[in-house]
Amino acid sequence: AILTHDDIRDACTNQNPLCAELALQGACTSNMNFMGKYCAPMCQMCERLWFEMKCGYEHNVDDDALRPGELNAMFERIANVEGDRNAISAPFHPKVHSRPLSNDDNSGEEDGPWVVTFENFLTDEECDHIIKLGFKQ
Repeated sequence: AILTHDDIRDACTNQNPLCAELALQGACTSNMNFMGKYCAPMCQMCERLWFEMKCGYEHNVDDDALRPGELNAMFERIANVEGDRNAISAPFHPKVHSRPLSNDDNSGEEDGPWVVTFENFLTDEECDHIIKLGFKQ
């Protein structure tokens, strides 16, 4: 997306009376999210106000992220780690709670969507840290 002068003039304004002071204190780098939203012109970050500029969104993309069968193949790789210590998901101990049946599956299991959990996705220390961060708020 190409920004016009009118786009910038109308949308990119300092929204906080302390923008200049905060910028002088280094907040443009230490608190980029706040400054990019409320003090964008002071920090020369007007482009951050447009989703297309931040995220590189392509309007005319014809390619799908995954082709038919690729999502199922990904889940199959995640689920079939038994005996393969080198599988990328092996350290996380994936547990399959539900899965679609294959065409040749006559196990009597019920057909369902893929539902997988990773039993060791985070360490105990990482979980404790996340809980502490959430508790402070």
